[in-house]
Amino acid sequence: MLAGKSDEFMTGYYYARRPSSGDDGAQRFSYSRLDPYYRSYDVEFGQMRIDKSTYSLKTKTPLEWKVNGYVSTQDGEFFQITEIITDGQTRENEEALRLFKKALGREYTIRLLRVDNPWGIGK
Repeated sequence: MLAGKSDEFMTGYYYARRPSSGDDGAQRFSYSRLDPYYRSYDVEFGQMRIDKSTYSLKTKTPLEWKVNGYVSTQDGEFFQITEIITDGQTRENEEALRLFKKALGREYTIRLLRVDNPWGIGK
């Protein structure tokens, strides 16, 4: 009842290492796409080239996210993780801290770089 409406409506798969098939260590997660034209994007990542080879997303799914891991997005694209920013100060945590001593969750902002997908993973 206290939880807000989720804005993470897309589904992707995280791979700790380069997979050889679609189910080779796949871990499912929910995410929302981060708009590269939004002001906070520039604050979080600094100046960067915006083109079709970069992608950024936000997720609250608590996986063992690692730089150089791989992500397949809902639209079938395949990316390598280049940067991960962890934020423990989400709105839900601020509300929960009124009742608990520790933050309950984190939000991850992940910057991705498109890589070749010869096996068609995620499609």
